[in-house]
Amino acid sequence: MAGLIPVISRAAAFAALAAVVFVYAGPARAASLVEEVNADDKSFSGVWIHRVKTPGQGLYSVMARVKVDVSGRKFRLVDSEGRFEAVYDGEVFWHLLPSAKEARHLETDGSARLPFWKMSDGMEPLLRSSFSGEEDVAGRGCWVLIADGKFEEGDVKLTYWIDKEKKVVLKKEYLLVVGDKVFVRESYESEEVAFGPAPREETFSPAIPPDWERVKKRSLKFGLLETKF
Repeated sequence: MAGLIPVISRAAAFAALAAVVFVYAGPARAASLVEEVNADDKSFSGVWIHRVKTPGQGLYSVMARVKVDVSGRKFRLVDSEGRFEAVYDGEVFWHLLPSAKEARHLETDGSARLPFWKMSDGMEPLLRSSFSGEEDVAGRGCWVLIADGKFEEGDVKLTYWIDKEKKVVLKKEYLLVVGDKVFVRESYESEEVAFGPAPREETFSPAIPPDWERVKKRSLKFGLLETKF
Protein backbone atom coordinates (compact mmCIF):
# COMPACT_ATOMS: atom_id res chain seq x y z
CA MET A 1 0.00 0.00 0.00
CA ALA A 2 3.02 2.30 0.11
CA GLY A 3 2.23 5.41 -1.86
CA LEU A 4 -1.41 4.41 -2.28
CA ILE A 5 -2.86 5.49 1.04
CA PRO A 6 -0.34 8.06 2.24
CA VAL A 7 0.91 8.06 5.79
CA ILE A 8 -0.26 11.48 6.90
CA SER A 9 1.93 13.20 9.42
CA ARG A 10 -0.76 14.06 11.91
CA ALA A 11 0.17 11.77 14.77
CA ALA A 12 0.74 14.75 17.05
CA ALA A 13 -2.70 16.11 16.27
CA PHE A 14 -4.36 12.81 17.02
CA ALA A 15 -2.37 12.54 20.24
CA ALA A 16 -4.31 15.59 21.41
CA LEU A 17 -7.72 13.97 20.78
CA ALA A 18 -9.13 11.07 23.11
CA ALA A 19 -12.63 9.71 24.00
CA VAL A 20 -15.22 11.93 22.46
CA VAL A 21 -18.45 10.13 23.21
CA PHE A 22 -21.55 11.38 21.45
CA VAL A 23 -24.75 10.64 23.33
CA TYR A 24 -28.25 11.05 21.95
CA ALA A 25 -31.59 10.85 23.66
CA GLY A 26 -33.97 8.08 22.64
CA PRO A 27 -37.64 7.93 23.49
CA ALA A 28 -37.01 6.09 26.75
CA ARG A 29 -33.29 6.21 27.38
CA ALA A 30 -29.93 7.73 26.52
CA ALA A 31 -27.37 5.47 24.85
CA SER A 32 -23.91 5.70 23.42
CA LEU A 33 -24.21 6.29 19.72
CA VAL A 34 -20.56 5.34 19.31
CA GLU A 35 -21.26 1.89 20.73
CA GLU A 36 -24.23 1.40 18.41
CA VAL A 37 -22.26 2.52 15.37
CA ASN A 38 -19.32 0.25 16.19
CA ALA A 39 -21.39 -2.85 16.96
CA ASP A 40 -20.66 -5.71 14.58
CA ASP A 41 -24.32 -6.38 13.84
CA LYS A 42 -24.68 -4.81 10.39
CA SER A 43 -24.78 -6.04 6.80
CA PHE A 44 -24.42 -3.73 3.81
CA SER A 45 -22.75 -3.19 0.46
CA GLY A 46 -21.68 0.04 -1.19
CA VAL A 47 -18.98 2.26 -2.66
CA TRP A 48 -16.85 4.66 -0.60
CA ILE A 49 -14.42 7.38 -1.70
CA HIS A 50 -11.28 8.27 0.26
CA ARG A 51 -10.05 11.85 -0.25
CA VAL A 52 -6.99 13.52 1.24
CA LYS A 53 -5.26 16.90 1.33
CA THR A 54 -1.96 17.14 3.23
CA PRO A 55 0.44 20.07 3.78
CA GLY A 56 2.54 19.14 0.77
CA GLN A 57 -0.45 18.37 -1.41
CA GLY A 58 -2.25 21.32 -2.95
CA LEU A 59 -5.43 19.56 -4.03
CA TYR A 60 -8.08 17.66 -2.11
CA SER A 61 -7.62 14.47 -4.11
CA VAL A 62 -9.32 11.11 -4.49
CA MET A 63 -6.93 8.45 -3.20
CA ALA A 64 -9.19 5.42 -3.64
CA ARG A 65 -12.70 4.42 -4.65
CA VAL A 66 -13.56 1.19 -2.90
CA LYS A 67 -16.34 -1.40 -3.25
CA VAL A 68 -17.37 -2.52 0.23
CA ASP A 69 -19.21 -5.61 1.49
CA VAL A 70 -19.80 -6.06 5.22
CA SER A 71 -21.47 -8.81 7.23
CA GLY A 72 -20.96 -8.45 10.97
CA ARG A 73 -17.21 -8.65 11.60
CA LYS A 74 -16.50 -9.89 8.06
CA PHE A 75 -15.70 -7.53 5.19
CA ARG A 76 -14.33 -7.29 1.68
CA LEU A 77 -12.83 -4.14 0.14
CA VAL A 78 -11.97 -3.97 -3.56
CA ASP A 79 -10.18 -1.02 -5.13
CA SER A 80 -11.95 0.22 -8.28
CA GLU A 81 -8.61 0.40 -10.13
CA GLY A 82 -7.59 -3.11 -9.18
CA ARG A 83 -4.63 -2.09 -7.05
CA PHE A 84 -5.63 -4.01 -3.94
CA GLU A 85 -8.23 -6.16 -2.25
CA ALA A 86 -8.73 -6.71 1.47
CA VAL A 87 -10.79 -9.59 2.85
CA TYR A 88 -11.55 -10.61 6.43
CA ASP A 89 -13.44 -13.84 7.09
CA GLY A 90 -13.65 -13.35 10.86
CA GLU A 91 -10.38 -15.16 11.54
CA VAL A 92 -7.84 -14.29 8.84
CA PHE A 93 -7.19 -10.91 7.24
CA TRP A 94 -5.98 -11.06 3.62
CA HIS A 95 -4.32 -8.20 1.75
CA LEU A 96 -4.10 -9.02 -1.94
CA LEU A 97 -1.68 -7.12 -4.20
CA PRO A 98 -2.14 -7.99 -7.89
CA SER A 99 0.89 -6.00 -9.03
CA ALA A 100 3.16 -8.14 -6.82
CA LYS A 101 1.12 -11.35 -7.20
CA GLU A 102 1.19 -11.54 -3.45
CA ALA A 103 -1.43 -12.53 -0.85
CA ARG A 104 -0.42 -11.32 2.59
CA HIS A 105 -2.35 -12.80 5.48
CA LEU A 106 -2.62 -12.44 9.25
CA GLU A 107 -4.65 -14.32 11.84
CA THR A 108 -6.51 -11.72 13.92
CA ASP A 109 -9.72 -11.12 15.80
CA GLY A 110 -9.99 -7.74 14.05
CA SER A 111 -10.69 -5.86 17.28
CA ALA A 112 -7.76 -3.43 16.91
CA ARG A 113 -8.89 -2.06 13.55
CA LEU A 114 -11.02 1.02 12.91
CA PRO A 115 -12.55 0.79 9.41
CA PHE A 116 -13.95 3.91 7.80
CA TRP A 117 -17.58 2.94 8.47
CA LYS A 118 -17.01 3.18 12.24
CA MET A 119 -16.16 5.91 14.78
CA SER A 120 -13.16 6.25 17.07
CA ASP A 121 -13.79 5.86 20.79
CA GLY A 122 -10.17 6.55 21.74
CA MET A 123 -9.51 10.24 21.07
CA GLU A 124 -8.54 12.81 23.65
CA PRO A 125 -11.33 15.17 24.72
CA LEU A 126 -12.15 17.98 22.37
CA LEU A 127 -13.58 21.21 23.70
CA ARG A 128 -17.03 20.82 22.18
CA SER A 129 -19.20 18.12 20.66
CA SER A 130 -22.62 18.73 19.20
CA PHE A 131 -25.43 17.39 17.08
CA SER A 132 -25.74 19.83 14.19
CA GLY A 133 -28.77 18.62 12.29
CA GLU A 134 -29.52 16.18 9.49
CA GLU A 135 -28.23 15.75 5.92
CA ASP A 136 -28.47 13.12 3.20
CA VAL A 137 -25.48 11.02 2.16
CA ALA A 138 -25.83 8.47 -0.65
CA GLY A 139 -29.56 9.16 -0.62
CA ARG A 140 -30.02 8.27 3.05
CA GLY A 141 -30.92 10.46 6.01
CA CYS A 142 -28.05 11.03 8.42
CA TRP A 143 -27.45 12.71 11.73
CA VAL A 144 -24.50 15.11 11.60
CA LEU A 145 -22.24 15.06 14.67
CA ILE A 146 -19.36 17.49 15.13
CA ALA A 147 -16.48 17.57 17.61
CA ASP A 148 -14.05 20.47 17.51
CA GLY A 149 -11.33 22.09 19.56
CA LYS A 150 -7.82 23.56 19.56
CA PHE A 151 -4.51 21.87 18.83
CA GLU A 152 -1.53 24.16 19.46
CA GLU A 153 -2.03 26.97 16.90
CA GLY A 154 -4.63 25.11 14.88
CA ASP A 155 -8.31 24.20 14.99
CA VAL A 156 -9.38 20.57 14.77
CA LYS A 157 -12.82 19.52 13.57
CA LEU A 158 -14.23 16.02 13.23
CA THR A 159 -17.58 15.52 11.48
CA TYR A 160 -19.58 12.30 11.22
CA TRP A 161 -22.64 11.64 9.05
CA ILE A 162 -24.41 8.65 10.61
CA ASP A 163 -27.27 6.77 8.98
CA LYS A 164 -30.25 7.42 11.24
CA GLU A 165 -31.83 4.02 10.70
CA LYS A 166 -28.86 1.67 10.36
CA LYS A 167 -26.28 3.46 12.58
CA VAL A 168 -23.47 3.23 10.01
CA VAL A 169 -21.03 6.09 9.34
CA LEU A 170 -21.69 7.02 5.71
CA LYS A 171 -19.27 9.92 5.75
CA LYS A 172 -16.61 11.25 8.09
CA GLU A 173 -14.17 14.12 7.77
CA TYR A 174 -11.10 15.33 9.64
CA LEU A 175 -9.97 18.95 9.34
CA LEU A 176 -6.91 20.68 10.79
CA VAL A 177 -6.94 24.41 10.06
CA VAL A 178 -4.02 26.70 10.92
CA GLY A 179 -4.81 30.37 10.56
CA ASP A 180 -6.91 30.66 7.43
CA LYS A 181 -5.37 27.61 5.73
CA VAL A 182 -6.53 24.00 5.70
CA PHE A 183 -3.45 22.10 6.85
CA VAL A 184 -4.94 18.58 6.66
CA ARG A 185 -8.27 17.39 5.30
CA GLU A 186 -9.28 13.76 5.03
CA SER A 187 -12.63 12.14 4.38
CA TYR A 188 -14.38 8.88 3.63
CA GLU A 189 -17.75 9.19 1.93
CA SER A 190 -20.27 6.70 0.61
CA GLU A 191 -21.35 7.19 -3.00
CA GLU A 192 -23.92 4.44 -2.73
CA VAL A 193 -25.01 1.97 -0.08
CA ALA A 194 -27.58 -0.80 0.21
CA PHE A 195 -28.71 -2.53 3.40
CA GLY A 196 -30.38 -5.89 3.34
CA PRO A 197 -29.54 -9.56 3.51
CA ALA A 198 -25.92 -10.32 4.29
CA PRO A 199 -23.64 -10.81 1.27
CA ARG A 200 -23.07 -14.42 0.32
CA GLU A 201 -20.54 -16.27 2.47
CA GLU A 202 -18.17 -16.82 -0.47
CA THR A 203 -17.80 -13.03 -0.69
CA PHE A 204 -15.42 -13.27 2.26
CA SER A 205 -13.25 -16.07 0.84
CA PRO A 206 -10.40 -14.57 -1.21
CA ALA A 207 -9.84 -15.97 -4.69
CA ILE A 208 -6.05 -16.35 -4.86
CA PRO A 209 -4.51 -17.40 -8.21
CA PRO A 210 -2.27 -20.47 -7.95
CA ASP A 211 0.84 -18.59 -9.15
CA TRP A 212 0.63 -15.98 -6.36
CA GLU A 213 2.89 -16.09 -3.33
CA ARG A 214 1.18 -16.43 0.05
CA VAL A 215 3.03 -14.49 2.76
CA LYS A 216 2.16 -14.94 6.42
CA LYS A 217 2.69 -11.72 8.39
CA ARG A 218 3.05 -10.91 12.07
CA SER A 219 1.37 -7.57 11.48
CA LEU A 220 -0.35 -5.86 8.57
CA LYS A 221 -0.89 -2.14 8.16
CA PHE A 222 -3.82 -1.11 6.00
CA GLY A 223 -4.78 2.57 6.08
CA LEU A 224 -8.45 2.16 5.18
CA LEU A 225 -8.93 -0.01 8.26
CA GLU A 226 -6.89 2.17 10.65
CA THR A 227 -8.52 5.55 10.14
CA LYS A 228 -7.97 6.90 13.70
CA PHE A 229 -11.09 9.11 13.60
